[in-house]
Amino acid sequence: MKHKRLFIIAVAAAVLGAAACTGLEESEGLQNFTMSLEISPESETVIAEGGSVSFSFNAPDYWFANCPADWVSVEPASGKPGDNTITVTAIQNTGAERTAVITVTAKTQKGQCSITQSAWPYSAAWSISDGISAAMADQGDKLVWKAEKVPSHVGESFSFSMAGGSDKLGLDGSLSASGSVYSGKLKKGGSKIALPENGYWDITLDLNDWTVSAELVDRFNWSMVGTINGGSWDDEIGMFGDEAKLVWSLSKVPYISGQAFKFRMDSKEAYTYGLDGAFVADGDAYKASIKLGGSEITLPSDGLWNIKLDLNDNSVTAEFAGDLPSTKGGILWEAGDAAPVAVSWNGVYRIGLNGTDPNNECLVTLTEDTWAMVKSETIYVVFKPNGDYYQIRVTNGWWDADWKGSVVEPGSELISANGDGTFTLKLNVSDDPDFVASLDQKHLLLTGDGYTPQCIYLPEVFWEAGEETPKAVSWSSDYRFGLQGRDGNNECMLTFPEKAWNKIKTQTFYLLVQGASPSVRVTTGWWDPNWNNGDIQPGSALIADNGDGTWTVTINLTNDPDFVAALDERHILFTGDGYTPLRWYIMK
Repeated sequence: MKHKRLFIIAVAAAVLGAAACTGLEESEGLQNFTMSLEISPESETVIAEGGSVSFSFNAPDYWFANCPADWVSVEPASGKPGDNTITVTAIQNTGAERTAVITVTAKTQKGQCSITQSAWPYSAAWSISDGISAAMADQGDKLVWKAEKVPSHVGESFSFSMAGGSDKLGLDGSLSASGSVYSGKLKKGGSKIALPENGYWDITLDLNDWTVSAELVDRFNWSMVGTINGGSWDDEIGMFGDEAKLVWSLSKVPYISGQAFKFRMDSKEAYTYGLDGAFVADGDAYKASIKLGGSEITLPSDGLWNIKLDLNDNSVTAEFAGDLPSTKGGILWEAGDAAPVAVSWNGVYRIGLNGTDPNNECLVTLTEDTWAMVKSETIYVVFKPNGDYYQIRVTNGWWDADWKGSVVEPGSELISANGDGTFTLKLNVSDDPDFVASLDQKHLLLTGDGYTPQCIYLPEVFWEAGEETPKAVSWSSDYRFGLQGRDGNNECMLTFPEKAWNKIKTQTFYLLVQGASPSVRVTTGWWDPNWNNGDIQPGSALIADNGDGTWTVTINLTNDPDFVAALDERHILFTGDGYTPLRWYIMK
Protein backbone atom coordinates (compact mmCIF):
# COMPACT_ATOMS: atom_id res chain seq x y z
CA MET A 1 0.00 0.00 0.00
CA LYS A 2 2.91 2.33 0.76
CA HIS A 3 4.27 2.02 -2.77
CA LYS A 4 0.86 2.62 -4.25
CA ARG A 5 0.44 5.80 -2.19
CA LEU A 6 3.79 7.13 -3.39
CA PHE A 7 2.85 6.41 -6.99
CA ILE A 8 -0.38 8.38 -6.61
CA ILE A 9 1.50 11.32 -5.09
CA ALA A 10 4.01 11.29 -7.99
CA VAL A 11 1.22 11.30 -10.57
CA ALA A 12 -0.47 14.19 -8.79
CA ALA A 13 2.79 16.13 -8.69
CA ALA A 14 3.34 15.64 -12.39
CA VAL A 15 -0.13 16.91 -13.14
CA LEU A 16 0.45 19.95 -10.92
CA GLY A 17 3.77 20.67 -12.64
CA ALA A 18 2.17 20.43 -16.05
CA ALA A 19 -0.50 22.84 -14.93
CA ALA A 20 2.14 25.36 -13.90
CA CYS A 21 3.96 25.07 -17.26
CA THR A 22 0.87 25.40 -19.41
CA GLY A 23 -0.74 28.19 -17.39
CA LEU A 24 -3.81 26.18 -16.17
CA GLU A 25 -6.23 28.06 -13.95
CA GLU A 26 -6.35 27.27 -10.26
CA SER A 27 -9.80 25.75 -10.64
CA GLU A 28 -8.61 23.19 -13.14
CA GLY A 29 -7.09 19.87 -12.16
CA LEU A 30 -7.69 17.68 -9.16
CA GLN A 31 -7.37 20.32 -6.46
CA ASN A 32 -8.02 23.99 -5.79
CA PHE A 33 -4.81 26.11 -5.47
CA THR A 34 -4.32 29.25 -3.47
CA MET A 35 -1.80 31.94 -4.40
CA SER A 36 -0.47 31.95 -0.88
CA LEU A 37 3.18 30.96 -1.45
CA GLU A 38 5.25 34.10 -0.99
CA ILE A 39 8.34 34.48 -3.21
CA SER A 40 10.90 37.19 -2.61
CA PRO A 41 11.59 39.32 -4.45
CA GLU A 42 8.58 39.40 -6.68
CA SER A 43 10.64 40.47 -9.71
CA GLU A 44 14.23 40.92 -10.88
CA THR A 45 15.98 42.32 -13.96
CA VAL A 46 18.97 41.09 -15.97
CA ILE A 47 21.06 42.74 -18.72
CA ALA A 48 20.71 41.90 -22.40
CA GLU A 49 23.93 39.91 -22.41
CA GLY A 50 22.30 37.42 -20.08
CA GLY A 51 22.68 36.65 -16.38
CA SER A 52 21.28 34.97 -13.29
CA VAL A 53 19.09 36.17 -10.37
CA SER A 54 17.85 34.40 -7.21
CA PHE A 55 14.40 34.09 -5.56
CA SER A 56 13.60 32.75 -2.05
CA PHE A 57 10.49 31.17 -0.46
CA ASN A 58 9.34 28.87 2.37
CA ALA A 59 7.56 25.79 1.01
CA PRO A 60 4.99 23.94 3.16
CA ASP A 61 5.58 20.74 1.22
CA TYR A 62 7.56 19.28 -1.68
CA TRP A 63 7.58 21.84 -4.47
CA PHE A 64 8.12 22.20 -8.21
CA ALA A 65 9.13 25.25 -10.28
CA ASN A 66 8.64 25.88 -13.98
CA CYS A 67 8.47 28.56 -16.66
CA PRO A 68 7.13 28.41 -20.23
CA ALA A 69 9.80 30.80 -21.65
CA ASP A 70 12.52 29.01 -23.66
CA TRP A 71 15.12 31.67 -22.86
CA VAL A 72 14.94 30.96 -19.11
CA SER A 73 16.21 28.05 -17.03
CA VAL A 74 15.49 27.36 -13.33
CA GLU A 75 17.85 25.60 -10.94
CA PRO A 76 16.83 23.62 -8.96
CA ALA A 77 13.45 22.82 -10.49
CA SER A 78 12.10 21.00 -7.38
CA GLY A 79 12.84 20.60 -3.71
CA LYS A 80 11.83 19.74 -0.15
CA PRO A 81 9.69 21.66 2.35
CA GLY A 82 11.24 24.61 4.16
CA ASP A 83 13.36 27.56 3.14
CA ASN A 84 14.53 27.35 -0.49
CA THR A 85 16.27 29.46 -3.12
CA ILE A 86 16.04 29.07 -6.87
CA THR A 87 18.42 30.59 -9.45
CA VAL A 88 16.88 31.81 -12.69
CA THR A 89 19.25 32.26 -15.66
CA ALA A 90 18.46 34.16 -18.87
CA ILE A 91 20.42 33.65 -22.08
CA GLN A 92 21.56 36.59 -24.24
CA ASN A 93 18.76 38.80 -25.61
CA THR A 94 19.41 40.34 -29.04
CA GLY A 95 15.92 41.81 -29.43
CA ALA A 96 13.42 43.95 -27.52
CA GLU A 97 12.87 43.92 -23.74
CA ARG A 98 11.13 40.74 -22.52
CA THR A 99 9.60 39.29 -19.35
CA ALA A 100 9.04 35.72 -18.14
CA VAL A 101 6.98 34.42 -15.17
CA ILE A 102 8.19 31.55 -12.96
CA THR A 103 5.60 29.55 -11.03
CA VAL A 104 6.41 27.55 -7.87
CA THR A 105 3.81 24.96 -6.70
CA ALA A 106 3.84 23.28 -3.27
CA LYS A 107 0.83 21.01 -2.69
CA THR A 108 -2.17 23.37 -2.83
CA GLN A 109 -0.10 26.57 -2.63
CA LYS A 110 1.65 28.32 -5.39
CA GLY A 111 3.47 31.56 -5.97
CA GLN A 112 4.91 33.51 -8.87
CA CYS A 113 7.90 35.74 -9.59
CA SER A 114 9.12 37.40 -12.77
CA ILE A 115 12.39 38.20 -14.58
CA THR A 116 12.71 41.09 -17.04
CA GLN A 117 15.61 41.26 -19.49
CA SER A 118 16.80 44.50 -21.09
CA ALA A 119 16.66 45.11 -24.83
CA TRP A 120 19.82 44.57 -26.91
CA PRO A 121 21.94 47.74 -26.74
CA TYR A 122 24.69 46.83 -29.24
CA SER A 123 23.13 47.54 -32.61
CA ALA A 124 25.49 50.34 -33.69
CA ALA A 125 28.75 49.94 -35.62
CA TRP A 126 31.82 48.59 -33.86
CA SER A 127 35.44 49.65 -34.18
CA ILE A 128 38.89 48.82 -32.84
CA SER A 129 40.33 51.50 -30.55
CA ASP A 130 42.59 52.15 -27.56
CA GLY A 131 46.05 51.80 -29.10
CA ILE A 132 45.12 50.49 -32.55
CA SER A 133 42.44 52.17 -34.65
CA ALA A 134 40.41 50.39 -37.33
CA ALA A 135 36.80 50.41 -38.54
CA MET A 136 34.90 47.12 -38.51
CA ALA A 137 32.42 45.90 -41.12
CA ASP A 138 29.13 44.15 -40.31
CA GLN A 139 29.45 40.67 -41.81
CA GLY A 140 25.74 40.23 -42.48
CA ASP A 141 25.67 37.44 -39.93
CA LYS A 142 23.91 38.68 -36.83
CA LEU A 143 26.28 40.20 -34.25
CA VAL A 144 29.52 39.63 -36.20
CA TRP A 145 31.93 42.44 -37.19
CA LYS A 146 35.31 42.16 -38.88
CA ALA A 147 38.33 44.34 -39.70
CA GLU A 148 40.82 43.11 -42.31
CA LYS A 149 44.61 43.60 -42.47
CA VAL A 150 44.89 45.60 -39.27
CA PRO A 151 48.56 46.45 -38.55
CA SER A 152 49.63 45.43 -35.05
CA HIS A 153 53.08 45.58 -33.46
CA VAL A 154 54.19 43.60 -30.45
CA GLY A 155 53.60 45.84 -27.43
CA GLU A 156 50.47 47.47 -28.86
CA SER A 157 46.99 46.54 -27.60
CA PHE A 158 43.37 47.43 -28.27
CA SER A 159 39.73 47.19 -27.17
CA PHE A 160 36.43 47.12 -29.04
CA SER A 161 34.22 50.22 -28.98
CA MET A 162 30.66 50.73 -30.17
CA ALA A 163 29.69 53.95 -31.91
CA GLY A 164 28.03 56.26 -29.42
CA GLY A 165 28.79 53.97 -26.49
CA SER A 166 31.20 54.43 -23.61
CA ASP A 167 31.68 50.77 -22.72
CA LYS A 168 34.82 48.98 -23.90
CA LEU A 169 34.98 45.26 -24.60
CA GLY A 170 38.22 43.62 -23.57
CA LEU A 171 39.70 40.22 -22.93
CA ASP A 172 38.26 37.93 -20.26
CA GLY A 173 41.25 35.69 -19.61
CA SER A 174 43.92 35.08 -22.25
CA LEU A 175 44.21 34.30 -25.95
CA SER A 176 44.63 30.73 -27.11
CA ALA A 177 46.30 29.74 -30.39
CA SER A 178 45.21 27.40 -33.15
CA GLY A 179 47.65 27.67 -36.04
CA SER A 180 47.80 31.32 -37.07
CA VAL A 181 44.48 32.14 -35.37
CA TYR A 182 44.28 33.48 -31.80
CA SER A 183 40.96 33.67 -29.94
CA GLY A 184 39.56 34.49 -26.52
CA LYS A 185 36.47 35.45 -24.51
CA LEU A 186 35.36 39.06 -24.08
CA LYS A 187 33.65 41.06 -21.38
CA LYS A 188 32.82 44.66 -20.59
CA GLY A 189 35.80 46.39 -19.08
CA GLY A 190 38.07 43.44 -19.81
CA SER A 191 41.81 43.79 -20.33
CA LYS A 192 43.17 45.23 -23.57
CA ILE A 193 43.95 42.70 -26.29
CA ALA A 194 47.62 42.31 -27.34
CA LEU A 195 48.48 40.17 -30.37
CA PRO A 196 51.63 38.07 -30.18
CA GLU A 197 53.31 38.86 -33.53
CA ASN A 198 54.11 41.85 -35.69
CA GLY A 199 52.03 41.92 -38.83
CA TYR A 200 48.66 42.43 -40.47
CA TRP A 201 45.69 40.72 -38.81
CA ASP A 202 42.09 39.93 -39.71
CA ILE A 203 40.20 40.61 -36.46
CA THR A 204 36.65 39.35 -35.82
CA LEU A 205 34.25 40.36 -33.03
CA ASP A 206 31.43 37.85 -32.47
CA LEU A 207 28.82 38.90 -29.92
CA ASN A 208 26.89 35.67 -30.32
CA ASP A 209 29.38 34.10 -27.94
CA TRP A 210 31.35 37.22 -26.90
CA THR A 211 34.60 36.18 -28.49
CA VAL A 212 37.45 37.77 -30.43
CA SER A 213 39.48 35.93 -33.06
CA ALA A 214 42.55 37.29 -34.86
CA GLU A 215 44.30 35.64 -37.80
CA LEU A 216 47.79 36.65 -38.94
CA VAL A 217 47.50 37.17 -42.71
CA ASP A 218 50.75 38.98 -43.55
CA ARG A 219 53.90 40.12 -41.81
CA PHE A 220 55.47 43.54 -42.00
CA ASN A 221 57.93 44.56 -44.65
CA TRP A 222 61.50 45.18 -43.58
CA SER A 223 64.03 47.61 -44.94
CA MET A 224 67.61 48.69 -44.35
CA VAL A 225 68.19 52.26 -43.24
CA GLY A 226 71.44 54.14 -42.90
CA THR A 227 74.37 55.53 -44.79
CA ILE A 228 75.05 52.23 -46.58
CA ASN A 229 74.93 52.41 -50.37
CA GLY A 230 75.35 56.18 -50.21
CA GLY A 231 72.08 56.74 -48.34
CA SER A 232 71.23 58.59 -45.15
CA TRP A 233 69.40 57.64 -41.97
CA ASP A 234 66.23 59.00 -43.55
CA ASP A 235 66.48 56.61 -46.52
CA GLU A 236 65.12 53.07 -46.69
CA ILE A 237 66.28 50.22 -48.90
CA GLY A 238 63.45 47.69 -49.24
CA MET A 239 64.31 44.06 -48.56
CA PHE A 240 62.92 40.95 -50.24
CA GLY A 241 61.17 38.70 -47.74
CA ASP A 242 59.91 35.21 -47.18
CA GLU A 243 57.29 36.07 -44.57
CA ALA A 244 56.42 32.46 -43.90
CA LYS A 245 60.03 31.76 -42.91
CA LEU A 246 60.57 35.17 -41.22
CA VAL A 247 63.61 35.85 -43.40
CA TRP A 248 64.37 39.00 -45.42
CA SER A 249 67.42 39.63 -47.61
CA LEU A 250 69.10 41.93 -50.07
CA SER A 251 71.82 40.97 -52.55
CA LYS A 252 74.97 42.77 -53.64
CA VAL A 253 74.61 45.83 -51.44
CA PRO A 254 77.60 48.19 -51.96
CA TYR A 255 79.41 48.97 -48.71
CA ILE A 256 82.31 51.35 -48.05
CA SER A 257 84.15 51.62 -44.72
CA GLY A 258 82.55 54.22 -42.47
CA GLN A 259 79.03 53.46 -43.66
CA ALA A 260 76.49 51.87 -41.31
CA PHE A 261 72.91 50.60 -41.28
CA LYS A 262 70.09 49.14 -39.20
CA PHE A 263 66.88 47.26 -39.97
CA ARG A 264 63.48 48.92 -39.78
CA MET A 265 60.06 47.28 -39.73
CA ASP A 266 57.13 48.73 -41.68
CA SER A 267 58.81 52.16 -41.91
CA LYS A 268 58.28 52.78 -38.19
CA GLU A 269 61.23 54.41 -36.51
CA ALA A 270 60.16 52.95 -33.16
CA TYR A 271 60.82 49.48 -34.59
CA THR A 272 64.45 49.89 -35.64
CA TYR A 273 66.80 47.00 -34.87
CA GLY A 274 70.56 47.21 -34.57
CA LEU A 275 73.53 45.13 -33.55
CA ASP A 276 73.55 43.22 -30.27
CA GLY A 277 77.20 42.19 -29.95
CA ALA A 278 79.87 41.66 -32.62
CA PHE A 279 79.99 39.75 -35.90
CA VAL A 280 81.37 36.22 -35.68
CA ALA A 281 82.75 34.34 -38.69
CA ASP A 282 80.28 31.69 -39.88
CA GLY A 283 81.91 29.80 -42.76
CA ASP A 284 82.25 32.25 -45.65
CA ALA A 285 79.90 34.71 -43.95
CA TYR A 286 79.63 36.75 -40.75
CA LYS A 287 76.76 36.51 -38.29
CA ALA A 288 75.62 38.64 -35.34
CA SER A 289 72.58 39.09 -33.10
CA ILE A 290 70.26 42.07 -33.41
CA LYS A 291 67.84 43.70 -30.99
CA LEU A 292 65.37 46.57 -30.84
CA GLY A 293 67.35 49.79 -30.40
CA GLY A 294 70.68 48.04 -31.02
CA SER A 295 73.82 49.76 -32.25
CA GLU A 296 74.75 50.67 -35.82
CA ILE A 297 75.80 47.76 -38.02
CA THR A 298 79.11 47.99 -39.87
CA LEU A 299 80.61 45.32 -42.13
CA PRO A 300 84.13 43.84 -42.03
CA SER A 301 85.36 45.26 -45.35
CA ASP A 302 84.50 47.24 -48.45
CA GLY A 303 82.67 45.38 -51.19
CA LEU A 304 79.35 44.00 -52.34
CA TRP A 305 77.52 42.09 -49.59
CA ASN A 306 74.56 39.74 -49.44
CA ILE A 307 72.68 40.66 -46.26
CA LYS A 308 70.08 38.47 -44.55
CA LEU A 309 67.78 39.34 -41.66
CA ASP A 310 66.46 36.27 -39.83
CA LEU A 311 63.76 36.86 -37.23
CA ASN A 312 63.70 33.21 -36.18
CA ASP A 313 66.81 33.87 -34.10
CA ASN A 314 66.99 37.69 -34.41
CA SER A 315 70.22 37.64 -36.40
CA VAL A 316 71.92 39.36 -39.31
CA THR A 317 74.18 37.46 -41.69
CA ALA A 318 76.52 39.22 -44.14
CA GLU A 319 78.24 37.30 -46.93
CA PHE A 320 80.86 38.89 -49.16
CA ALA A 321 79.61 38.87 -52.77
CA GLY A 322 82.42 40.60 -54.65
CA ASP A 323 84.46 43.72 -55.07
CA LEU A 324 82.89 47.12 -55.49
CA PRO A 325 82.51 48.31 -59.07
CA SER A 326 85.69 49.87 -60.36
CA THR A 327 86.27 53.43 -59.23
CA LYS A 328 87.13 54.16 -62.82
CA GLY A 329 84.40 52.97 -65.13
CA GLY A 330 82.74 49.59 -65.04
CA ILE A 331 79.17 48.90 -63.98
CA LEU A 332 77.72 51.98 -62.32
CA TRP A 333 74.44 50.29 -61.43
CA GLU A 334 72.64 47.06 -62.20
CA ALA A 335 69.42 45.58 -60.91
CA GLY A 336 71.02 42.32 -59.80
CA ASP A 337 68.53 40.24 -57.81
CA ALA A 338 66.34 43.26 -57.11
CA ALA A 339 63.32 44.05 -59.22
CA PRO A 340 64.23 47.17 -61.28
CA VAL A 341 61.71 49.99 -61.22
CA ALA A 342 59.90 50.82 -64.45
CA VAL A 343 60.43 54.41 -65.57
CA SER A 344 57.26 56.49 -65.77
CA TRP A 345 58.47 60.09 -65.70
CA ASN A 346 59.87 59.45 -62.25
CA GLY A 347 63.15 60.41 -60.60
CA VAL A 348 64.45 56.99 -59.57
CA TYR A 349 67.54 56.66 -61.79
CA ARG A 350 69.75 59.55 -60.66
CA ILE A 351 73.57 59.42 -60.86
CA GLY A 352 75.76 62.06 -59.23
CA LEU A 353 79.17 63.09 -57.96
CA ASN A 354 80.10 62.15 -54.40
CA GLY A 355 79.47 65.03 -52.01
CA THR A 356 77.08 66.98 -54.26
CA ASP A 357 73.86 65.14 -53.47
CA PRO A 358 72.51 67.05 -50.43
CA ASN A 359 69.02 65.59 -50.77
CA ASN A 360 70.26 62.00 -51.06
CA GLU A 361 68.25 61.54 -54.24
CA CYS A 362 70.89 59.73 -56.25
CA LEU A 363 70.72 56.00 -56.88
CA VAL A 364 74.51 55.98 -57.37
CA THR A 365 77.19 58.52 -56.44
CA LEU A 366 80.60 58.27 -58.13
CA THR A 367 84.21 59.19 -57.45
CA GLU A 368 85.62 62.20 -59.24
CA ASP A 369 87.53 60.07 -61.77
CA THR A 370 84.46 58.05 -62.74
CA TRP A 371 82.24 61.14 -62.77
CA ALA A 372 84.71 62.79 -65.18
CA MET A 373 84.30 59.77 -67.47
CA VAL A 374 80.50 60.04 -67.29
CA LYS A 375 80.81 63.62 -68.55
CA SER A 376 83.33 62.89 -71.28
CA GLU A 377 82.94 59.24 -72.36
CA THR A 378 80.12 57.15 -73.80
CA ILE A 379 77.93 55.72 -71.07
CA TYR A 380 75.76 52.69 -71.82
CA VAL A 381 72.23 52.08 -70.51
CA VAL A 382 70.83 48.56 -70.96
CA PHE A 383 67.03 48.64 -70.76
CA LYS A 384 63.96 46.56 -71.49
CA PRO A 385 60.96 48.18 -73.20
CA ASN A 386 57.65 47.76 -71.38
CA GLY A 387 55.74 47.78 -74.66
CA ASP A 388 56.14 48.74 -78.29
CA TYR A 389 56.94 52.37 -77.57
CA TYR A 390 59.19 54.12 -75.10
CA GLN A 391 60.68 57.55 -74.49
CA ILE A 392 64.04 58.11 -72.81
CA ARG A 393 64.84 61.56 -71.50
CA VAL A 394 68.20 62.48 -70.00
CA THR A 395 68.10 65.59 -67.80
CA ASN A 396 70.42 67.33 -65.35
CA GLY A 397 68.37 66.02 -62.42
CA TRP A 398 66.55 69.29 -61.89
CA TRP A 399 64.48 68.86 -65.07
CA ASP A 400 65.46 72.32 -66.35
CA ALA A 401 67.90 71.10 -69.01
CA ASP A 402 67.63 68.01 -71.24
CA TRP A 403 70.50 66.39 -73.09
CA LYS A 404 70.04 67.29 -76.77
CA GLY A 405 66.83 69.07 -75.72
CA SER A 406 64.64 66.10 -76.62
CA VAL A 407 63.77 62.49 -75.90
CA VAL A 408 65.23 59.34 -77.46
CA GLU A 409 62.64 57.09 -79.12
CA PRO A 410 62.56 53.75 -81.00
CA GLY A 411 64.44 54.04 -84.29
CA SER A 412 67.07 56.41 -82.94
CA GLU A 413 70.64 55.68 -84.03
CA LEU A 414 71.56 55.88 -80.34
CA ILE A 415 69.62 52.65 -79.65
CA SER A 416 70.81 49.15 -80.55
CA ALA A 417 69.08 45.81 -80.00
CA ASN A 418 70.93 43.22 -77.91
CA GLY A 419 69.00 40.22 -79.28
CA ASP A 420 67.67 39.12 -75.89
CA GLY A 421 64.73 41.50 -75.58
CA THR A 422 66.90 44.29 -74.20
CA PHE A 423 68.33 47.37 -75.91
CA THR A 424 71.35 49.57 -75.26
CA LEU A 425 71.33 53.36 -75.29
CA LYS A 426 74.68 54.98 -76.13
CA LEU A 427 74.82 58.20 -74.18
CA ASN A 428 77.61 60.75 -74.58
CA VAL A 429 76.73 64.05 -72.97
CA SER A 430 80.06 65.67 -73.91
CA ASP A 431 78.46 66.87 -77.16
CA ASP A 432 76.24 69.22 -75.10
CA PRO A 433 78.68 71.45 -73.15
CA ASP A 434 75.97 73.63 -71.57
CA PHE A 435 74.32 70.51 -70.23
CA VAL A 436 77.62 69.13 -68.91
CA ALA A 437 78.43 72.42 -67.19
CA SER A 438 75.41 72.02 -64.87
CA LEU A 439 76.05 68.42 -63.80
CA ASP A 440 78.63 68.90 -61.02
CA GLN A 441 76.21 70.91 -58.91
CA LYS A 442 73.21 68.86 -60.01
CA HIS A 443 73.23 65.29 -61.32
CA LEU A 444 72.29 63.07 -64.22
CA LEU A 445 68.75 61.68 -64.37
CA LEU A 446 67.37 59.02 -66.72
CA THR A 447 63.62 59.45 -66.95
CA GLY A 448 60.88 59.12 -69.55
CA ASP A 449 58.26 56.42 -70.01
CA GLY A 450 57.74 52.86 -71.20
CA TYR A 451 61.02 51.18 -70.28
CA THR A 452 62.86 49.57 -67.36
CA PRO A 453 66.63 50.03 -66.89
CA GLN A 454 68.62 46.85 -66.27
CA CYS A 455 72.19 48.14 -66.11
CA ILE A 456 74.14 51.38 -66.48
CA TYR A 457 77.85 51.10 -67.23
CA LEU A 458 80.99 52.75 -68.53
CA PRO A 459 83.89 51.00 -70.16
CA GLU A 460 85.83 49.47 -67.25
CA VAL A 461 89.39 50.71 -67.61
CA PHE A 462 92.12 48.21 -66.71
CA TRP A 463 94.87 50.63 -67.61
CA GLU A 464 95.30 53.96 -69.33
CA ALA A 465 98.19 56.30 -69.91
CA GLY A 466 96.59 59.14 -68.03
CA GLU A 467 98.68 62.29 -67.74
CA GLU A 468 101.96 60.40 -68.13
CA THR A 469 103.63 60.23 -71.50
CA PRO A 470 102.92 56.74 -72.88
CA LYS A 471 105.79 54.85 -74.41
CA ALA A 472 105.70 53.94 -78.04
CA VAL A 473 105.90 50.22 -78.72
CA SER A 474 108.76 49.03 -80.84
CA TRP A 475 108.88 45.31 -80.09
CA SER A 476 109.35 46.27 -76.47
CA SER A 477 108.18 44.52 -73.30
CA ASP A 478 106.93 47.53 -71.36
CA TYR A 479 103.22 46.72 -71.44
CA ARG A 480 103.06 43.59 -69.29
CA PHE A 481 100.06 42.82 -67.03
CA GLY A 482 99.58 39.85 -64.70
CA LEU A 483 97.75 38.16 -61.87
CA GLN A 484 98.61 39.41 -58.39
CA GLY A 485 101.13 37.15 -56.66
CA ARG A 486 102.40 35.57 -59.91
CA ASP A 487 104.94 38.19 -61.00
CA GLY A 488 108.14 36.80 -59.51
CA ASN A 489 110.43 39.03 -61.56
CA ASN A 490 108.39 42.20 -60.97
CA GLU A 491 108.20 42.75 -64.72
CA CYS A 492 104.52 43.64 -64.87
CA MET A 493 103.40 47.22 -65.20
CA LEU A 494 100.21 46.34 -63.34
CA THR A 495 98.83 43.23 -61.58
CA PHE A 496 95.14 42.43 -61.05
CA PRO A 497 93.10 40.67 -58.37
CA GLU A 498 91.68 37.32 -59.41
CA LYS A 499 88.17 38.59 -60.18
CA ALA A 500 89.46 41.22 -62.61
CA TRP A 501 91.98 38.77 -64.10
CA ASN A 502 89.18 36.31 -64.83
CA LYS A 503 87.39 39.04 -66.81
CA ILE A 504 90.49 39.49 -68.93
CA LYS A 505 90.56 35.76 -69.71
CA THR A 506 86.83 35.34 -70.38
CA GLN A 507 85.45 38.57 -71.87
CA THR A 508 86.06 40.73 -74.90
CA PHE A 509 88.29 43.70 -74.15
CA TYR A 510 89.60 46.59 -76.16
CA LEU A 511 92.98 48.24 -76.67
CA LEU A 512 92.93 51.87 -77.77
CA VAL A 513 96.15 52.82 -79.57
CA GLN A 514 97.55 55.77 -81.43
CA GLY A 515 99.58 55.39 -84.60
CA ALA A 516 99.65 55.70 -88.35
CA SER A 517 99.74 51.97 -89.16
CA PRO A 518 99.91 49.85 -86.01
CA SER A 519 101.01 46.23 -85.81
CA VAL A 520 99.75 44.78 -82.53
CA ARG A 521 100.92 41.47 -81.07
CA VAL A 522 99.44 39.88 -77.91
CA THR A 523 101.63 37.25 -76.19
CA THR A 524 101.85 35.36 -72.92
CA GLY A 525 104.74 37.54 -71.87
CA TRP A 526 107.28 34.88 -72.72
CA TRP A 527 106.97 35.44 -76.45
CA ASP A 528 106.53 31.77 -77.20
CA PRO A 529 102.78 31.61 -78.03
CA ASN A 530 100.99 34.54 -79.64
CA TRP A 531 97.26 35.01 -79.45
CA ASN A 532 95.68 34.49 -82.85
CA ASN A 533 99.11 33.21 -84.10
CA GLY A 534 100.08 36.51 -85.63
CA ASP A 535 100.03 40.29 -85.56
CA ILE A 536 96.92 42.46 -85.87
CA GLN A 537 97.38 45.01 -88.60
CA PRO A 538 95.23 47.52 -90.51
CA GLY A 539 92.81 45.64 -92.71
CA SER A 540 92.09 43.01 -90.02
CA ALA A 541 88.51 42.78 -88.80
CA LEU A 542 89.94 43.04 -85.29
CA ILE A 543 91.18 46.61 -85.67
CA ALA A 544 89.07 49.67 -86.42
CA ASP A 545 90.21 53.10 -87.50
CA ASN A 546 88.49 55.69 -85.32
CA GLY A 547 89.28 58.49 -87.78
CA ASP A 548 91.04 60.67 -85.23
CA GLY A 549 94.49 59.09 -85.32
CA THR A 550 93.46 56.31 -82.92
CA TRP A 551 92.59 52.68 -83.52
CA THR A 552 90.51 50.24 -81.47
CA VAL A 553 91.68 46.62 -81.25
CA THR A 554 89.09 44.02 -80.25
CA ILE A 555 90.57 41.06 -78.31
CA ASN A 556 88.86 37.94 -76.95
CA LEU A 557 91.32 35.33 -75.69
CA THR A 558 88.76 32.58 -75.12
CA ASN A 559 89.08 31.37 -78.72
CA ASP A 560 92.64 30.24 -77.90
CA PRO A 561 92.39 27.95 -74.84
CA ASP A 562 96.07 26.98 -74.89
CA PHE A 563 97.01 30.63 -74.76
CA VAL A 564 94.61 31.28 -71.84
CA ALA A 565 95.93 28.24 -69.94
CA ALA A 566 99.42 29.78 -69.83
CA LEU A 567 98.38 33.20 -68.52
CA ASP A 568 98.00 32.44 -64.80
CA GLU A 569 101.63 31.34 -64.51
CA ARG A 570 102.88 33.99 -66.93
CA HIS A 571 101.22 37.25 -67.92
CA ILE A 572 99.83 39.14 -70.91
CA LEU A 573 102.03 41.43 -73.02
CA PHE A 574 101.03 43.97 -75.63
CA THR A 575 103.94 44.46 -78.02
CA GLY A 576 104.45 45.03 -81.75
CA ASP A 577 105.44 48.11 -83.67
CA GLY A 578 104.22 51.48 -84.86
CA TYR A 579 101.83 52.41 -82.12
CA THR A 580 101.44 53.88 -78.64
CA PRO A 581 98.90 52.31 -76.19
CA LEU A 582 96.40 54.76 -74.69
CA ARG A 583 93.85 52.64 -72.89
CA TRP A 584 92.98 49.02 -72.14
CA TYR A 585 89.35 48.51 -71.20
CA ILE A 586 86.35 46.21 -71.09
CA MET A 587 82.85 47.25 -72.01
CA LYS A 588 80.85 45.54 -69.26
